[in-house]
Amino acid sequence: MKRGTILLSSFIIAWLIVKISFASNNCNMEKLFPEIKGFLPEGKVNIYDPENLYQYIDGAAEFYLDYQCRQLGVLSYKNSQEQSINIEIYCFNGPDYTFGLYTQERSGYVGNFIDIGSQGYYQQGSLNFYKGVYYVKMMSYQISADESLMVNTAGLIAELLTGREGLPVILNSFPQIPRTVNSERFIAKNFLGYDFFSNVFTADYPI
Repeated sequence: MKRGTILLSSFIIAWLIVKISFASNNCNMEKLFPEIKGFLPEGKVNIYDPENLYQYIDGAAEFYLDYQCRQLGVLSYKNSQEQSINIEIYCFNGPDYTFGLYTQERSGYVGNFIDIGSQGYYQQGSLNFYKGVYYVKMMSYQISADESLMVNTAGLIAELLTGREGLPVILNSFPQIPRTVNSERFIAKNFLGYDFFSNVFTADYPI
């Protein structure tokens, strides 16, 4: 049975896979932004696709497209004190790509992880989490004690997102102990610098 190729080293296990779960064509972006008590949305949801994604994230667009980002919705909220929250919701072609992009941006982070969606983390002024094919990035401005507001808002968004929670199922085939916590990743292209290595799951193990 063809399941892939296992690469072993002292630090890493990688599993090459060829089957990716694809999402439906409709990301339903307009329905994913919640009401936030005390804040009003500034206009309508701005939606970007692969043709114009660069207009919003400029040089990072190519990296997101490597992970098959299909759509981005952006909406800002503001209250009467001119405090604001900006929410970006990225929709990918499959949950493995969502997981991959999230783990690439999470790389090296060891701080305040939160139990929202499949996983998320908070640091002053920002909160990122993912669930299913969706990757959510939130930024607050001029809000000094924003954690409870950000976490509560993230919870509202997570309730609107479809898709399973938890790590990709393929990672259950990796040895569980002593795997380094939060070391799992998915690399969409150019694993170890080789353009013929793509769609690779990895996990780190201490020597």
